[in-house]
Order: sequence, then structure tokens, then C-alpha cells
Amino acid sequence: WACSTRARSIATAPRLTLVIGDEPAAAAATALGFTAVPSSAFASKELFSLRERESRAAAAFGSWPHSGWNAMSIVAMSDLVQLGFHTLLSDADTAWRVDPRPWLEAAHSFTPCVSFVERARGRELAQSLAENSDGASQRHLKAAKQHRGRRGRRETRAGGTQMLPSIWRIEHRPWVLCAASHSRNEQLYPDLMMMDDWRWDTRGPGNSGFLYVRANCRTRWLVQLLVSGLHVQIKKGSDQEYWNRVLDSDEVRGISFALLPELEFLNGPLLLGRRTRWQAPPTELPRNWSVMHASWTASHHDKVGLLQKMGGWHLLPHVTINATAAAARLWAQHDGLSGLGAAMAGTAAASAL
Repeated sequence: WACSTRARSIATAPRLTLVIGDEPAAAAATALGFTAVPSSAFASKELFSLRERESRAAAAFGSWPHSGWNAMSIVAMSDLVQLGFHTLLSDADTAWRVDPRPWLEAAHSFTPCVSFVERARGRELAQSLAENSDGASQRHLKAAKQHRGRRGRRETRAGGTQMLPSIWRIEHRPWVLCAASHSRNEQLYPDLMMMDDWRWDTRGPGNSGFLYVRANCRTRWLVQLLVSGLHVQIKKGSDQEYWNRVLDSDEVRGISFALLPELEFLNGPLLLGRRTRWQAPPTELPRNWSVMHASWTASHHDKVGLLQKMGGWHLLPHVTINATAAAARLWAQHDGLSGLGAAMAGTAAASAL
């Protein structure tokens, strides 16, 4: 994301961005105009048992020290929200085609996701009635529809299949909001918005790689709760699972939580699986996207091809994804774009205001 802001001349990004990194990475980010906070401010020497692993990306997703860097980002986000700043967390493997912050700050219509399923049910029943020419009973049609719902699949016009999340899981989470053009029960300014990870298990439905928190009295309570249980996230490893489990708890039922529109904020389910929730998958990937996240990949190296495919890869050829923060500082003196990219690859947490 940091390289894409420079490549696409999003000029306000450095001035309004906080980067957390070890001392060499923080120095490189500062040289490029970003506001940096060294990880030592978060007691990183005590948090990381092996100093040489502090500035390296985790060998596997969710493994140490990944959870340690994510813990720092949650603490930084909490401080910013408490100070009254709306805060955006953007993972290092995201790319910005345009500045997403004006969109995130503006009013948009969101409605409970369960209403989409109710409408889909109604459309399927109406279509079944229209196509029924053999005098089948209403009971038979209802039974057939329920059977399709249990299978969690429905046919698309293109002849393929599209997964629908289990209905009982959505009904169990009536507080989760989805983008809508208009709705009687709409909310315009959700407290928290996350990329749609297209799952309803313990790590869904939101993707923590790109999330936006509005600063208000409700989210101040939320970030206090997140920080108070941070040891759980550090031990468990997955910050996304931690976020979603907290958002599922009764203590935060006053928080409005929305999933970002998936054709504008692209995530792994659409990029790799061509999956969409409420409509037929597009024949080709959108080109007018705002932000993309190279998630759902098998390895860190797979992210490169996905970013290149969508025009979101801006590192120069001589900069590798395994570049150290020390090398980033050296490159920053000669080439801002490559140096910043290496610094972001070496560190794991960044908070954009």
C-alpha cells in the first residue's frame, strides 16, 4: 500500500500515516516523509525473544512474530481512537489504486446482511413458481427451496454455482451490515468497516487486513476491550480471529459493524475464487477498484503475482520481498519507492489516519 500511494501520487498519505517498525525501518520510513514510531516504544525487546527475528516476516501466516506486530498495531490504533482520530489499518500486502479515505469517511447505505438472504429467498421462490408448469404444490416448492438452502448453494444465470453462507449463521449475526443502494433500515456511518472475507466461521466474516474505525464513544470502549485481551491475540496468533470473536461478543452489541462492498474493496475470495455473496460473479475482475488485498494465497511469494495481475505491485526488480529493514534504509537514500517497499515488507504493521 505504501508503494502504491507514491506510485499513484496520493500525496496526503505520508503526512497522515503512522508506520511502526524496528529502528532501521523507522528511520527509512521517516526519510521518506512518513511519521514513524520505533517498535521499542511498544517494549518490543521484551515482546520478541529473538532479536534477529524482530524485523523479519513470519515464515508462515499467523506464526511468530506476526502476532506480535499485529498486537502493536492494535495498541497504536487504540491510542489514535482514544485521541479522537478515525483510524485505518492497512496490511503491507494491500494496494491502493485511489485514496480510500474520502470514501470511508463519507456516508454510505448499509443494511443487515440477513436482508439480502431474505430477498434471495424471495427471488428463488418467485422463479420457482413462474417456472412451475406441472402443478406442483406450494409445499413441494418450499421443501425444494429449503433443501437448496441447506446445501448452501444456488444456481446462477451463467450456469455455475455460487456459495451462500449458511442462513442460520447470518441470522445468528443480525448486527453484521452489508452495503446496499437503499434500505429502510440503513445505517450511513458504521462504527467499524472491514473487507469482506466471505466466511462465517470463527475467523469471519471480516478481514482484518483492511479495516476502518471511526472515533466515537462506542469505539473508544471497543478498543479498550481489544487492548485488555491482547494477550489472547498474541498467544492465539490470528488477529483476524481475535477481531471477529470480540465483535461477536455481547459486550459490543452497540457497535455497528459493516462489510465493505466487495467489488470496490477487492479481497482474496473474489481475486482468487471469483466468489461474490449476493450476485453472480463478474466475468472479469473489476478495474476501477479502490483497494485490493492479496490475501487467500498459499505463501508470501504468491502475493507478488496477484499484485502484479491487478497493477498493484510497485517494487523495483532489485528489491526482493525478503529485503531487510537495514537494506531498506540504504535504498531509501537513493530510491524512495524501493526503500519504502522494502521497509513495509520487513515490518508488519502500519496505521493510516
